[in-house]
Amino acid sequence: MGDKRIAHYRSSHKILLVGEGDFSFSLCLAKAFGTAINMVATSLDSRSAQIHITHKTACPLSKWNIRGLAKRQRLLLVEEAEFYLDLYPGYSNKRGDRPNSDGSFPIGECSTFMFMSYFDRFL
Repeated sequence: MGDKRIAHYRSSHKILLVGEGDFSFSLCLAKAFGTAINMVATSLDSRSAQIHITHKTACPLSKWNIRGLAKRQRLLLVEEAEFYLDLYPGYSNKRGDRPNSDGSFPIGECSTFMFMSYFDRFL
């Protein structure tokens, strides 16, 4: 298929687009590249935004204290739900650091923590 390019974006890049609004920019890139398999695009609906963090809950990673970190950032816990990998076919977790950062690891005990801004509760 060959590497396609628009300005400093290439179809061979892994692209994360944050705050995409109406997704028109990511759509433009996807049409030009002929695919969006290399892109992740996000948008923020400030009227009802939630932050979801899926994290291991067993020791030692439970010591990260996700609830406490969020509270210090003025986020309120809306819900905590146990994470079940079999609900997400095709998902492959990644280490994210170290030489084997692309490698997977056993999920174990995990929860998805759902937070909202302290200020959004008044909307």
